[in-house]
Amino acid sequence: TTINSSAFHGCTALTSVTIPNSVTNIGDYAFTGCSSIKTLSLGSKVSNISNYAFYGCKGLISVTSLNPTPPTCGSNVFMDVNVANIPLTVPAESISLYKAKTPWSNFKFEEQTEPEEPSVPEQPENPSEPELPEDTSGLSYNIINSTDVEVIAGADKYKGDIVIPSQTTIDGKVYNVTKIGEGAFQCCSQLTYIFIPWLVKELERYTFWGCVNLREIHVCLVTTINKDAIGNTL
Repeated sequence: TTINSSAFHGCTALTSVTIPNSVTNIGDYAFTGCSSIKTLSLGSKVSNISNYAFYGCKGLISVTSLNPTPPTCGSNVFMDVNVANIPLTVPAESISLYKAKTPWSNFKFEEQTEPEEPSVPEQPENPSEPELPEDTSGLSYNIINSTDVEVIAGADKYKGDIVIPSQTTIDGKVYNVTKIGEGAFQCCSQLTYIFIPWLVKELERYTFWGCVNLREIHVCLVTTINKDAIGNTL
């Protein structure tokens, strides 16, 4: 429920932070000097952010707050951060509340519209080689609905260390990554590490079947692992 003072102070290699809905308080200097953080997402129950919590996070390019009520901030929470050029995404019904409260009022607010239903991509002539959208992590996705996507098998086998993001952008729209499709990483023999974000609750059949060099699976809130999800591995 709490991120204590200086918990990530000076973690300059940290690039993305998603605070879960269970957290209510972020302590003093919690992320001070994390100059490489680009995206920050605050959960729906974050109500207090203490002094200098994000001081020096100069790499920020977007901030999201899911709390309908603007969190109370201590002194210089975003000191040395050019917040005027950083878009702040908040619940649509709360925009006026955020605009009336510092330091949130200093951020850049963009007009929000009703989300459009994603267009269905045209099927390629060769169905065995679909054209799949990819984010910067190199993962391929299938759009489930207007807000969610699932990770699916790519044109090439995944390899190395992979961190699945909690959100990804497809055609300019942000989606939540809520599922890993059946067999998404099947027989990826060069995959060595995988991080699964908190919105993913279940591992489907054959998710990591045959990943013979997979040494570590880092999960947040996975509650169900189906039969053969991690079969035939070391």
